[in-house]
Order: sequence, then C-alpha cells, then structure tokens
Amino acid sequence: MPVEKDIIDRISALIEQGKPISPVEKKGHALTVDEEHQIAGWLTSAYHVVELVVDGPLNPYKQHCSSVQVNYNTAWTKGSRENRAKSECVGEMVSLLENLLVDIEAGLISSIVNQVRAETFDNFLDHGEQYYKHKRKQEAGTIAGVVFEDTIHRIAKIHDASNELLEDVINNLVKVEVLTQVKVKRAKVASHVRNKATHAEWDEFELDDVKVTIDFTRELIAAHLDG
Repeated sequence: MPVEKDIIDRISALIEQGKPISPVEKKGHALTVDEEHQIAGWLTSAYHVVELVVDGPLNPYKQHCSSVQVNYNTAWTKGSRENRAKSECVGEMVSLLENLLVDIEAGLISSIVNQVRAETFDNFLDHGEQYYKHKRKQEAGTIAGVVFEDTIHRIAKIHDASNELLEDVINNLVKVEVLTQVKVKRAKVASHVRNKATHAEWDEFELDDVKVTIDFTRELIAAHLDG
C-alpha cells in the first residue's frame, strides 16, 4: 500500500537531519545549546510523522516512540549532564525512521491517502443513508453508487487488480481472493445501482438495493481502506 511521496520524503529528510545530532555523528562531543533546542524540535517532528503513518497505540512503532519520549523527558529533567541521553534518543528515532521507511517501501504500512479517503467516504455514505431513510432513492442511489465505485477501484489498485470497467474490477478482486463469491453477489448489486443511477434509470433499481450498496461499501472501507 503506497504511502504519499511527501511523507516518504519527509521521513528521509528527518533521518538526514537527525544524524548530525545523534551519537553516531557527535562521537561523545557535548551538545551545544542550539543542538539541544534542535533535538527538541526534531523529536517532535519525528513523533508526528510516525503518528501520521501508523495507527493504534499498540503498534510497535508507536510503543517505541513512547519509550523514547519517556527517556527524553527523564534526561531533560536531570539537566545538561544528561545531554548524551538526549542525543541517544535522536539515535533511536533515526533507527526507527529508517526501519519505518523500509517497511513502507515493502508495502507493509497502510496508505495515509486511503485512511483519509476512508473518512471522506464514510461522510458521503452518512449523507446517502439519510436520503435512504427519507426514501429519496435517486439521491441515495447516486451517492452510494459513486462511493462504491471509487472504493472498489482503490481496493483494486492496492491489490494490483485494476481495470477501467467496474465489472472487470470485481472479477479481478475475486481472482486475488479479496472478494468471496458471497460478497460478489452484493458487489454486483452495488455495481448495478451505480450503473443505473449514473444513467438516471431510477426504475431499474430498488431502495433496498441502495441499502445493500451502502452497507457493503462500509464493510469494504473498514476492511481495506481504514488503516
């Protein structure tokens, strides 16, 4: 799952910025006042980028960050004689970021784009559900169909199963075992709603079909896009 290039570039930049104030580069030399301040800012940026990329407090990267934060705060309260400990915190975070970058490049970290998109999709589906509750089939069907299509294309891209045609995408996702035969039936209902709503063929689908589309799309988002 690709992470945004801007984030990858930022992680790479933080690694390079952190090395001069890590024990590897300092080689036992004391930190200057400016370097102490630089460490504080650098660590904040490093924590932030990890927070952006990984999800959940039990994630090993998050837990390691928490450990580094405790060590840094302890070193800070003990005064300047603990400057080496502060520098060691930077060294730990540089190593963490280097490993994080390796995992990102190996496709092991979920996409930030997909997580953000998942939230947006959920918001649209909330609107679609409100239209459904008020039996406004046209509006509900249009929203649900569009979100379903975009969701299924994004999932296909993650699994290298893309195709321009929605039906072919669904079939490809079956081949890569993302969709089961049971789920295919619901996917085809949602595809039907999408196609008919796009062409304003309102009589060609039912309100219940819209509900299936909304519920199934929510399941897909939770399983494949939501971090």
